[in-house]
Amino acid sequence: MEVDGSWLVVTKVFAVVMTLSALLVTAVLVYLMVKLSRLLDTLLRKAEPVIRRAEEAAAAVSKATQAVSERTQRVAAEAEQKIGKAAADLEAAADTVRRASSGPAGSVAALLTGLAKGLRSAGPEAGETTESGE
Repeated sequence: MEVDGSWLVVTKVFAVVMTLSALLVTAVLVYLMVKLSRLLDTLLRKAEPVIRRAEEAAAAVSKATQAVSERTQRVAAEAEQKIGKAAADLEAAADTVRRASSGPAGSVAALLTGLAKGLRSAGPEAGETTESGE
């Protein structure tokens, strides 16, 4: 099988065209990469102050959140102490009222019971008076 000379010329031209196309595509890609790199650097430089401020704001929010949390815990602890003290005071007051109210009532009830028994034991004669006033 013999190769025709025109076929070799076509193959060589095709190879040269493909090589030049590959070089051109590579050069365009390198150019675009350089432009993209510059654009990203510019964007990063412009974004740095925004990023820095966002970090500062996040730090401030974190600090404020921590302060609020600490204060909330302190207020909750104080409220718990006050509630405990109020409950103890209320229980002591209820006990005092119970003792104070049962003391006189119990004494009066005992006194009335004693008087009633005394009058019954004296009989009807002790409570009666004569018509002459004796």
